[in-house]
Amino acid sequence: LHGTKHSFPTRRSSDLVISDNIDTDEDEPEFWWSSTMHGDETTGIILTLRFADYLLTNYGSIPQVTNLVDNVEIYINPMSNPDGTFNNSPTGTSISSAIRYNSNNVDLNRNFPRMDGGSVNNQQEIQIMMDYTTAHDFVMSVNIHGGAEVANYPWDTYTSAQNTHSDDTWWDYVAHVYADNVISISGGDSFTDTYSNGVTEGGDWYVITGSRQDYMNYFQGVREITMEVSTDKDLEVEYLNTYWNYNRQAMLDYTEQVLYGFRGIVTDACTGVPLTDVKVEIVGHDEDNSEVYTSAPVGNYHRPIYEGTWSVTFSKTGYQSQTHSVTVTNDNSTRLDIELIPTGVAVPDFEASSVNVIIGSDIDFTDLTSGTVTSM
Repeated sequence: LHGTKHSFPTRRSSDLVISDNIDTDEDEPEFWWSSTMHGDETTGIILTLRFADYLLTNYGSIPQVTNLVDNVEIYINPMSNPDGTFNNSPTGTSISSAIRYNSNNVDLNRNFPRMDGGSVNNQQEIQIMMDYTTAHDFVMSVNIHGGAEVANYPWDTYTSAQNTHSDDTWWDYVAHVYADNVISISGGDSFTDTYSNGVTEGGDWYVITGSRQDYMNYFQGVREITMEVSTDKDLEVEYLNTYWNYNRQAMLDYTEQVLYGFRGIVTDACTGVPLTDVKVEIVGHDEDNSEVYTSAPVGNYHRPIYEGTWSVTFSKTGYQSQTHSVTVTNDNSTRLDIELIPTGVAVPDFEASSVNVIIGSDIDFTDLTSGTVTSM
């Protein structure tokens, strides 16, 4: 269990990393919890700090917590716009004058590269978040906001009628994993805004461009959702424990979703060396960069997906593509390890109709050789 810090402009914003073997690359998905890029939406600061404390305190005693820490790399950034949160506080101790924007009066959640191709002058905070994401292999992430109580999934740039996300069914399912949990525990006191039972597609709520959610999904291939956790942006102190209790189990269950779908490791069939940047694409399904890729140094991939039987193609330059069928059920993980054959290489393989040979009898052989065959 280990924490690391990363510098942000003017003031510091820290990321805590929690896992069982923090200095070892393992076949584990990375999950990023982040909050308060709008500086005056502060409830998420407390939720993420309490979440980190809960994981560390209950590791080894609560099975779900132990499972998450042992099998996921969990990154937690409680405050991604400290200049807005500590506006007009020279000592960085008061949030009484917190504002939505950064010190340049820019709304950071409108400042990411845009899906529609529009130009934007990225702020320093945005560039740091982009570089940080590129340096990691996040599978899923949550960006916590305030001012409403709803799970808001992609896209923000488009309504669902204009451009439905290819994983819309999965998004609706996992969004309800969070929202339904909060509604149940709060007795209907939270996540009951006038949306579809606490869940909405971003553009169906209201269209924006340059959001982090769309950037993460479209440009980085990270399945990020925007979680609006409290109608009051700056929740009063006496309500913070209540909202932590409302959201605690939902945060655990939502993080757990990163372990589900199908996953595996892709290696070179000849050398056994793990392969990175192998494209893992669901045939006839993936679009708008919803495919995933294997990552270094393990060669692992993780593909959250709604239950069903899917045809999946694995491809990489210099290797012969393979297509496999995989069946997934919700809240479960299916393993699919792959050995890719280099271009120009054949792997001989035959199957005999019988292995018990009687003298004088005939045996049929089926050629199962894969790869590039130049002669027989």
